[in-house]
Amino acid sequence: MKKQILTLLLSLHLLFSLPLALSAEDLTSGGSTSGSTTVTAQTQAVNRPEFTLTLPDSISSDQVIDRTENHVLHDVEFFVRVGNLQYLNGKSINISISAPGDQFLLYCGEHTLPYQVYRKGSAGSADVSLRSGDVFAVFAEGSAETQNGYVRIDSYDIDVAGEYGGVLTFTVRIADAE
Repeated sequence: MKKQILTLLLSLHLLFSLPLALSAEDLTSGGSTSGSTTVTAQTQAVNRPEFTLTLPDSISSDQVIDRTENHVLHDVEFFVRVGNLQYLNGKSINISISAPGDQFLLYCGEHTLPYQVYRKGSAGSADVSLRSGDVFAVFAEGSAETQNGYVRIDSYDIDVAGEYGGVLTFTVRIADAE
């Protein structure tokens, strides 16, 4: 019985040593050899964030604003909306606003007209005046899907009659949720 077990172990040892001996022989005679190894890994799928973002393509007043001797404020509303929000994985979508030169200005030739940008407050909270570079909206899974805002023009600041225009840039970033 001991002889049979020793023979079996010796046979197994030779069996496992055989491929190594053949590979060494092939390589020393100028040949090549190859083999294959099974590679396994455990992974967890992390989906990329998906969403549909609606930004205003223009913000314009429907009415003509006349210059006045008193401060008369004109608000032009706009909104930013996110939909189909999924796979944020603890992140949020932050949308900031900026203007060239960090000044909210409209231009009519060489003349300028300053304006302000506001984020509407939610239920009972005050509207927030924003500066260039400030965050206008933050969207996370389970948050409101729309953020309203408005551009405010003071008719007292109008220098000349004409059509004024400018650029307001929305920058979208995915960041860690706060």
